[in-house]
Amino acid sequence: MKKIHLFFLALGAISLFSLAAHAQELSVGFVNFKTCIEKSKQGQQDRENFESIKNQMSEALEKTDKELADLGAKLEDQDYMDGLSPTAEEELKNKFPALTQEIMRYQNQYYQVLN
Repeated sequence: MKKIHLFFLALGAISLFSLAAHAQELSVGFVNFKTCIEKSKQGQQDRENFESIKNQMSEALEKTDKELADLGAKLEDQDYMDGLSPTAEEELKNKFPALTQEIMRYQNQYYQVLN
């Protein structure tokens, strides 16, 4: 019985020393993610792609916003509205909610891309 205890004690000591020696070989480091993204080719390419998409979406949003502002000004101009036929007037009135909905869709897509 005493020999078994000594055997397990020796085995445990050897295991502890081998684990300690193995732990000294391991090294821990950190990666600066910002540097990886900014300096790597893939990171720069992805950043350029992101900027391109962001600019395209921004331009589309600005264009639709300008179109909506022009349409709103036309709808408020009574002289302009009086000069239109009833079908053209109806088309303008129907186009306003469609443009509003399109702007909301662009804004949602823009925020999703940014986040």
